[in-house]
Amino acid sequence: MKSKYFNRLYIIIGLVLAVLMIERFSGSVVYAAGKATVSVSYSGNSVLKGNSLKLTAKLKNSSSGIKKTNYKSSNSSIAAVTSSGIVKGKKEGTATITVKVKTKAGKSYSKKIKITVKSSVTEKTSYITASDAVMLKGNSYKLQPVLKNSRSRIKSTNYKSSDTSVASVSSNGTIVGNKAGTAAVTIISVTEDNQTLAKTVTVYVNSSVSSNTPYISLTASTSIKEGKTTTIIPMLKNSSSSIKSISYKSSNTKAVEVSSDGEVSGKSYGSAVITATVITEDQQTLVKTINLNIEHNIITTETDATCVSAGKIIKRCTKCGETEVTETPAKGHDYGEWKVEAEATEESEGVKVKVCSSCGIRIAETIPKKIAETGHKHNYTVTDRVEATCTESGYIKETCDGCNDIKVSKIEALGHTEGEWSYSEGENILKCSVCGEILETQTTANPTVPGYTIDLGNGKTTVVEGNFNRTMADEIYALLNAYRAEKGLKKLERDDTLAGSADIRGYETSYLFDHIRPNGMSIATLQGIKGENIAYGYKTAGAVIAAWKASSGHNANMLRDYYTKVGISVFVKKNVYASGAVYETYHLVQVFGY
Repeated sequence: MKSKYFNRLYIIIGLVLAVLMIERFSGSVVYAAGKATVSVSYSGNSVLKGNSLKLTAKLKNSSSGIKKTNYKSSNSSIAAVTSSGIVKGKKEGTATITVKVKTKAGKSYSKKIKITVKSSVTEKTSYITASDAVMLKGNSYKLQPVLKNSRSRIKSTNYKSSDTSVASVSSNGTIVGNKAGTAAVTIISVTEDNQTLAKTVTVYVNSSVSSNTPYISLTASTSIKEGKTTTIIPMLKNSSSSIKSISYKSSNTKAVEVSSDGEVSGKSYGSAVITATVITEDQQTLVKTINLNIEHNIITTETDATCVSAGKIIKRCTKCGETEVTETPAKGHDYGEWKVEAEATEESEGVKVKVCSSCGIRIAETIPKKIAETGHKHNYTVTDRVEATCTESGYIKETCDGCNDIKVSKIEALGHTEGEWSYSEGENILKCSVCGEILETQTTANPTVPGYTIDLGNGKTTVVEGNFNRTMADEIYALLNAYRAEKGLKKLERDDTLAGSADIRGYETSYLFDHIRPNGMSIATLQGIKGENIAYGYKTAGAVIAAWKASSGHNANMLRDYYTKVGISVFVKKNVYASGAVYETYHLVQVFGY
């Protein structure tokens, strides 16, 4: 009997020890069976510095439930524990975590667990890795935590940002940069063997591109004509990754459409914002926008100024109806000297007239009657006449038959009449068609006149010959800034880029005098140009500045306070008559920028 009793006792003791060993190796601790106990499950007694593990308290052998559980660390500087039982390794060492459970029946139970914190990874230490993120405001980055030194797998992951106003994070680990600043994102992963591992990454959000900020640049024409196309070229900058996919979206498809491969089509006049969204191979989402405008279709109507009426230059877009009207001031009459049309006599008044050389209008005044001599009435006869020439005045001499009184009337010089240019021995010669006097010569012996190629579009080109008058350009620049100074405006600085664009416009306007380029494209396609003044025929800086001042549109360009830079060019074009004679024409350009 005694032997049978002891055998049963040994069996019971063995079963209890087996249960205790199973619970120990599965990460749980219990009290003796039959009493109400606290079971604490966890994954191992060690945790990596910066990581964490989860303690879970359960009440066994009790019909009551847990009302409250408290956790307390003996040394929070080594291992801190939260109210939910998450133990976080702070620094290397060992700390005791006390777990206290209070039941709904009012009873309390406790258990102590030793936790060792390791400062470096060993081959037995499980941990997760994730990279810090540097991003541009408005872009995103996807966190990808990786489990190391474990045969298990990540079962679930939660993310939390220390400052969501700087960087917010979604449940799938996508970080969005909201404003410039720094935030910490905590990653808590639970493995399939119930380890809770933590990792904190730093997120740097920049408001503008810096040397370490990945970003997308977009290259495309910002202004195109209706019916034309341009292609957006994206480039990934400051990143060792590459573009995985890209999508485009237009804010106004009535004006601008964009295809999946970045081809932009101008549909009708207007503007749109094209948004490019790029996903990189390392799962960053980068966003970039570009503004595109569809140019006006301008028709220009000009009315010349007269002596009494202002002229008008009307530019109207046939698509949107937008109209710009520029007035040129009335010229005013250009009267010459008084000329006697009818001599005064003793019987009648005479008449003298002035004639406007521009419009032909006449003004007349009377010449008082001559005072008759007592007892005599003049009877004049022409006794001498000398005709006027181009340079010399003539006269008419009349003598009274009765008293030999003489009166002389002046005939004004006729002035030269310009004939056609002729060419002789390296010179252009302009002669008067009446007297043959040489009025002007131009030396043309210049075997090194350069040629400039002009793009006419559709694969066509032409070449014009001429030279740049840099001295006159310098004079225009000096007069322009003097004029701005009079108006209290800051000086415009010369800019090499705008100077090059001005030279191109100089010889382009010698072919097509318009604010549209000979190839049909906008002047904005030339680098740096935000505004333009052009002129033709003026041979002095003072003359062209005066003409631009007299035009409201050109004058406004010279006095805009937001312009800071200017390029000026004077292109002197070589032209050839059918006769072989060569003559020069001046083409003057100001282009503005900021």
